[in-house]
Amino acid sequence: RDWKIEWAKNDLVNNSPIETKVMYRPFDERFTYYTGKSKGFVAYPRAEMLKHLNKKQNISLITCRQQSTFDFQHSFVSRLISDMCNISSQTKETGYIFPLYVYPDKETDGIFTEKNRNPNLNTEIVEQITKNLKLEFTNEKEDIENTFAPIDILDYIYAVLHSPTYREKYKEFLKIDFPRVPYPKNKETFWQLVKLGGE
Repeated sequence: RDWKIEWAKNDLVNNSPIETKVMYRPFDERFTYYTGKSKGFVAYPRAEMLKHLNKKQNISLITCRQQSTFDFQHSFVSRLISDMCNISSQTKETGYIFPLYVYPDKETDGIFTEKNRNPNLNTEIVEQITKNLKLEFTNEKEDIENTFAPIDILDYIYAVLHSPTYREKYKEFLKIDFPRVPYPKNKETFWQLVKLGGE
C-alpha cells in the first residue's frame, strides 16, 4: 500500500536496528530487526505502544475486537513485541496489545520524566475494584496482606476470558466488540481466579 523495500533497507542502514525477539504466533518466538520507525523495516510498528514491551519485566494482554469465524478463543499474554496476526490470521481478527505497565519516556516527558513505571489501568476501575474487594491497590506486587497489584488484575482478566461460562454467556457480544470483564464481587472469588489466571 504505502511501503517500499527501499525504505526498509534505508531504515536498517540509518537507524541502528536492534535485533529483538517477537511473538509471531502463540509459542512461536522469532527474531526481527526493530527501529520503531514507521514505514521502515517493520511497516507499522506502533512504537508509541511497543516501546513499553521492550522491557524485561512487562507483560501484555492480547485480544481482538471481533470474531469472523470461530467462537471467542482470542486471548493470550506475552512479554514480547507481538505480530498483529499473532492470535488469529483471519482478516477481521487483528490482535490488540495492552501492556500492563507504561514506562517513562524522556523524549516525550522531558525533564518531568517519572522514574517508575505506571500501571496501564483506568484509575476509576481500579478504585471500584478496591471498593468491591476491600483491598488496597499497590503499583507493584508486594507480600503485604490485603493488597493487590496490576498483575493480579491481569491474572483475573485472563482467567475470566478463558472461562467456558463467560465465553458462552457473552458469545454474541464477543463477536462484535472487545471483551468486557465483570468486576470481581468478592475477594475470595477474585483470588481463586487470580490463581487460575497466573498458572
